[in-house]
Amino acid sequence: MSAETSETRKPPLRVKLAPEKGNELLGWLLLALGLLLGLSFGSYSSRDPSLFHSVPGPPPRIDNLIGKVGAELSALAAQFLGPTAILVPVLLLIGGLRRVRRREIKKVVGRGAGAMVLLGTLPALLHLTVVTIPWRHGALRAGGAFGELLAEALRARMNDVGAALVLVTLTLAGATLLVQSTLGEVLSSWR
Repeated sequence: MSAETSETRKPPLRVKLAPEKGNELLGWLLLALGLLLGLSFGSYSSRDPSLFHSVPGPPPRIDNLIGKVGAELSALAAQFLGPTAILVPVLLLIGGLRRVRRREIKKVVGRGAGAMVLLGTLPALLHLTVVTIPWRHGALRAGGAFGELLAEALRARMNDVGAALVLVTLTLAGATLLVQSTLGEVLSSWR
């Protein structure tokens, strides 16, 4: 009898989340994360204690709007990507807004790849052209460690002009994939 009841017993019903609700929930999470990172990166101060900077004596007041976690995140982002790091929360906020607004948006291929190419090449391009950028209580390396590493690797193999040409081309290609419109469409919309 026990074998018969186990065969006729139905599995418990699972509560499923509608795809629209899951998409909206993901949108709210992306908005919250984008806002958190935006406030953190925007209030970055090189004087805040972090992985890269310690302050002797009693713990100082942290200027970062998100506190110690924000100081650590913004220091890591500033050291790795430089000011280009501000694109990360901007992209998260845009992605979150697109998911929360319940309009039918056509799916396009390449936006994520464009964002990655842009985040990968813009720091190196900034390192080649600007080197440092003034920021609140000091200056930031324009490309961060990643931009400096990539720019110097390209510069060693192609000199300044070749490295700049490759980086400008890849940055424009990444921006074009991210925005999903051509330069001609943008220019014609300004008329």
